[in-house]
Amino acid sequence: MSFKTIRRQAARISSALLIGALILSVSASCTNAREYTQVEKNAYFAAIKNAQTPTQQEVFRGLLAIVPGDDRINAQRLHGEGIRWEAEPGNSRVLVVSFMSRANYEKYYRDNLEQHQESYALKKSLWVTVVPEMSWYFSRKPFCPPSEGRMIQALGLNPAMDYEVLLELWVNPGDLFRPSPDPEITDHESELAVQIGENQWILPSDTNPFVKLDNTQMYMDSAWSTPVTFRDWFVNRAQTIYTTTNEADPATWGWPWTRLGYTYDWGNPFSAFGLSEFILKINPNQNGGEVTVKLEKAVDILSSEWNQYFHCGTDDPDARND
Repeated sequence: MSFKTIRRQAARISSALLIGALILSVSASCTNAREYTQVEKNAYFAAIKNAQTPTQQEVFRGLLAIVPGDDRINAQRLHGEGIRWEAEPGNSRVLVVSFMSRANYEKYYRDNLEQHQESYALKKSLWVTVVPEMSWYFSRKPFCPPSEGRMIQALGLNPAMDYEVLLELWVNPGDLFRPSPDPEITDHESELAVQIGENQWILPSDTNPFVKLDNTQMYMDSAWSTPVTFRDWFVNRAQTIYTTTNEADPATWGWPWTRLGYTYDWGNPFSAFGLSEFILKINPNQNGGEVTVKLEKAVDILSSEWNQYFHCGTDDPDARND
């Protein structure tokens, strides 16, 4: 089956997801497990297969750049708003948000947030988007404010897993990287990597003198993982993330990682371009592996704040859903 065929199938499947009420779901009894439909399962499978082989046509030149001051592309993506800085833009922390299960939020983050602590030692990397892109992403689109299912689709997440809480954090921009062959966070696009053999890849920094890669910087996914160079991190991720070995059980599948700096929106029948994504990385030299952040707020999908978090049907940053 060609990837063009897979894309066409994904589009038809995604159309069914948007038109029907199939994205509505009920949490299953086990932790972090979610009931999913056959349509969702098929769409997610097609997304993983498609994401495995990105093309030049799928490079997006409108990624958010984490830079201070006025930026034309950022302003377009954020409907005239700007990235949220804690203090002086460019010399302070930036606000990001991660979507997670209620179980994980309550286990790891809730106490720190409710106690209004000034810092939190994160020991596992998080995939995040920059505030306020998510609040604008669904504007003037069907299903705004989004359901759990639509959020899962937009962020390229697994429909067999639960996600119910948005957690905002203040983070040092230096602790972020773009999960793409070019990990820089200050530009608006990512270039392709080329696989030339098993575990052998040509990264943009190998051929483009303007793309720099610090080979001394080490990356960790968690405090209990082994620090590796970015190249090793990227190659290992690319070789393992697209697994669908047990086709009967989506909970065992990997992820539709675009490798191009944006989430794979597998619920949009017209375009898979999702939100600009970043990874909050762990510092191997900090207490054996951690990074210090400040938790800002949490928004549960069942709370009244959920609808207010998203701009629906408006271009006015001050106008929110009741």
